[in-house]
This record gives sequence, C-alpha cells and structure tokens, in this order.
Amino acid sequence: MNEKSNLTQVTLTDYKNYTEITVMGQVHISRIGDFTSVVWDHFEVQHPKAIVIDATRLEAIDSTGLATLISIHQKVAPVFIFGLHENIDSMMERVGLNKVFKLFKTFEDLKMSKDFIEKVK
Repeated sequence: MNEKSNLTQVTLTDYKNYTEITVMGQVHISRIGDFTSVVWDHFEVQHPKAIVIDATRLEAIDSTGLATLISIHQKVAPVFIFGLHENIDSMMERVGLNKVFKLFKTFEDLKMSKDFIEKVK
C-alpha cells in the first residue's frame, strides 16, 4: 500500500461569497487533526456564505470526518459537496446526509443549482 494515499491534504480557496475546500486523501480519526486545524483556523477569520467541498480526490471519510463536516455546516455556512466517489456518495445517502448537505456530481452542476446561486448572491 502506498503510504502517501493515507495522508490528508487540505487546500482552502476564498472566492467572493464562498470558500472552496479541496480534500485529498483520507479523512478519518487518525488524520482528522490535519483537516480540522486548517479548516477551523481559516474560519476564525473568514466568514463565507457557503462552503464548497471538492471531493474529487477524497479517498475515504469516516464518522469523525462526517461529524466535522456537519459541524462546519452548522457553525459556519451551508456545505455543498461535489465529486464524491460512488461508494462515499452511496454511504452519504444511506445515512441520510444527502438531506443535510447538497451533493452534486460536478462543480458545474453545483454552481448552476438554485440553492447555491441563492446562497452566494
């Protein structure tokens, strides 16, 4: 197994009314500190109207990672996610998180959604 695939890399990019979080690798209990420290430090100074998560390179996420996303959704701004791998997308639907987060196949689908347009105008 390639050890690099176990690493979590997070990039945050601010746009006019939203912040995009790009997550690469795995977000799980043993790596959650990598994710949360970057994200919470950022939101202490930035206050976006929406959070967009680029999950195209997210390999896996456990309940700790999901709890962090829920916390961001509740405390910072609505979370919109695109590019989930099929197995993660299916899991989100099974546990009902498709009712909490807005899930999209592509960024193009997300940016054309009425919910996103309303949030960032």
